[in-house]
Amino acid sequence: MPKNYFQILQMLWLVLSFTPIIVLVVMVVVAQNTAPQADFKGLFDYLAAVLSVAGVSSSGIVYNQILSPYKSGDLTQKLFGFRSATIVKAAILEGSSFFCAIAYFLTQSTWLLPIPIAIMVWMFMQRPSRQKFAAEMEVSESDIQHLS
Repeated sequence: MPKNYFQILQMLWLVLSFTPIIVLVVMVVVAQNTAPQADFKGLFDYLAAVLSVAGVSSSGIVYNQILSPYKSGDLTQKLFGFRSATIVKAAILEGSSFFCAIAYFLTQSTWLLPIPIAIMVWMFMQRPSRQKFAAEMEVSESDIQHLS
């Protein structure tokens, strides 16, 4: 296990957190030069809202389900499970945010713009850390010493 394990995981998390914001900015800029697709307006507006709520709520559920089998393993298994669960959680949140950005691009419904930003704020607040790992994976004091 590299000594900078959590720094690498946090860097990955930040990249995954800010990528949807970059995509949203691109979609807003490109949408200024295109006409909205009236056929998609109602469908994509509701679908984006539903998928956003489902993505945020299911990300936590899936995260906990991935973590649970690893809690009884050794430190290496716990680190592997934590990393896997963290990446899956980020992917679910990113997918919800991307869908809202695409829905905005197609429909140009401005009420969709705050949703991906809110998801990314939530995602930033959920960033992985050594303390979060220790709390969620029920790591003992002796195991925490090995992480330094």
